Amino acid sequence: MAQQGAHAGMDRLLRLRQTAFHDYHDQAFRLWAAMFLTGLAITVWAVAWLVRNPQLVPMAVAAMCLSALAAHFPIRLPRATISVSLADLAVHGSLALLGPPAACLAAVGDSVIASWKCSTRISSRLISPAIAAIAIAVAAGAFHLVTALGAAAGIRPETTLMAALPAAARANYLVSGGLFSFFLAIKR
Repeated sequence: MAQQGAHAGMDRLLRLRQTAFHDYHDQAFRLWAAMFLTGLAITVWAVAWLVRNPQLVPMAVAAMCLSALAAHFPIRLPRATISVSLADLAVHGSLALLGPPAACLAAVGDSVIASWKCSTRISSRLISPAIAAIAIAVAAGAFHLVTALGAAAGIRPETTLMAALPAAARANYLVSGGLFSFFLAIKR
């Protein structure tokens, strides 16, 4: 019985691969799956953090709702396959005020809405939030590195914050743009 269930699951996965990923060669599909699972793991971690910190739930949900609302008005970049929105203000604001897990959820909320508005492919609609989660996790690392270095150097916290936010924003844009570009290059 268990073996039949496993075969049925594999059949469904093969059908999904043939329909949604028909133009992905093996290497591109494996990269897509690795990025998707990494982003999913980061998002699950963020939700678990939120469950453990119920006092932050209202603010984190508000940041996610603001970023999702802003994502309804994406700005398509000329000659590019990506778009931006004012949701980045909610994402980076939640990073500074609430921490990386709240920023992750805000970034994922933004990306879910934006990808559903800008793409009809399920592969794009799933990978965009995953890449957003990966990028904001790296950006959070940059943010915490700059704040830790500032604190160790005895720099005032507000000054350090003013340096950490642009560092996080740059890291976020570089990682998300880099992952999308790398993936498109591998796919072709």
